[in-house]
Amino acid sequence: MRIQVSQISEKDGLRRDYRFPEGKPDLVDPDCSVAGESSLGLFAERSGSEVKLSGTLHAKIQFNCDRCLESVVRAVDEEFDLFYIPSFQKGGLNDEAELTEEDLTVSFYEDDSINVGDIMREQIELVLPMSKVCDDDCRGLCSECGVNLNKIQCSCRTAAVDPRLAALRDLGLRDDPR
Repeated sequence: MRIQVSQISEKDGLRRDYRFPEGKPDLVDPDCSVAGESSLGLFAERSGSEVKLSGTLHAKIQFNCDRCLESVVRAVDEEFDLFYIPSFQKGGLNDEAELTEEDLTVSFYEDDSINVGDIMREQIELVLPMSKVCDDDCRGLCSECGVNLNKIQCSCRTAAVDPRLAALRDLGLRDDPR
């Protein structure tokens, strides 16, 4: 799916709605995937060769919790504003220049078109959490027996001491350093 820059009216802009089939777009993060259909609504404005895109995306993202390994589905409903210029305007690759904050918000397009799938993928990847957990209070898996501590309280001894620190126990220090 592509937007042809030359088809964007400088006076009226261009409004488009896109639906992506189940599981699309493919995400860069191999541990995450799009669950079900996703959609992207956008409005494009053009001034010469410069394009401003604004819109919203709706998707459901599936991943496994980093702590308990349970499958999690989270809704992603985001708004975005993007600015595009043709790639021939970006200058030489060997040119040294200090980046301004405005430079970080600019993307480039080639061949008079902008890939809508890339926009969707990029916006989803930007909102993915660094730590993918099912709940902030997730207790994870028992390090001894491997049961999900959110579902079952195991009977494993949790006060295992690292053998390198066992000598400190003999000094009579409290178990809880607080």
